[in-house]
Amino acid sequence: MNTYRLRDGDTLVLSADGGLWETATFVAGDFPDIRQAAADEVAKVIDRLTWVRAFANDRGALELATRTRGGHARLEVDLAASSAAGALGLTTAQVEAHGSGMSSARLVGRNRAPFALPKRATMKLVVDDTAHEIKFQTGITAGRASVAEVVAVIEAGHPKVARATREERVALTSPTIGFGSSLEVQPADQSAVDAAAILGFVGIAAISRPYDASPARIICSGHRTSMRLVNLTAGPIELHLSSGSMLLPARAALPLPASEVASDSLQRLVAQGQVRLMADETG
Repeated sequence: MNTYRLRDGDTLVLSADGGLWETATFVAGDFPDIRQAAADEVAKVIDRLTWVRAFANDRGALELATRTRGGHARLEVDLAASSAAGALGLTTAQVEAHGSGMSSARLVGRNRAPFALPKRATMKLVVDDTAHEIKFQTGITAGRASVAEVVAVIEAGHPKVARATREERVALTSPTIGFGSSLEVQPADQSAVDAAAILGFVGIAAISRPYDASPARIICSGHRTSMRLVNLTAGPIELHLSSGSMLLPARAALPLPASEVASDSLQRLVAQGQVRLMADETG
């Protein structure tokens, strides 16, 4: 396993997904010998951070990773503020890494703190189609709410969804990756102050569905058909109607809307004796 020649008080400053910088501080008391710190020992200190994790990989080297996964994941190291960078072998070629694969739904408010949020301002947050009303009643500085205060209120209703960015905006991330991951911030009722607008969750910044998977749908209009088309032949007939092309099996009958009866191609088949139009007795 790799060892790292750290000093008491060394720091490593990291940011995940554009969020606030987090600092891991290495103190002698955390190691049997800080000058020969094993990868797993160093990892235990870094793993205390909120958004970054660390572990000794299968080659015995220290590996850093975001707790989020997918294409939105990003890990940055502030080399200038990290006195441990040299001992860990970090260079300018290693200060930023990006995740890959499917992502989670993610929104970032357009406005920066402080936020002019009065108490009792509200908004509705829908995470993966589960809605919660967020009420800013307590825990904020009315009229000048900080990003940390806003994040704390949202986190009380939706843990691990909200976080602050380095630009003091509120970022929201769905806990679900890929299909089914969605976020939507809906405005408050007209009777309440709209927190969504104050935080900047409006327009395209108010909804995220990166992988919107929909089922196949057929709408049943309930309008009864007046005619049926009967195939008089021993083989299938390909029909080309205004509503689309279809195959009418041998000796089969097909409900037909009145709008299709006058179709030129259909009338030719009738004239050729291949099909017959009959009144639909179920109509």
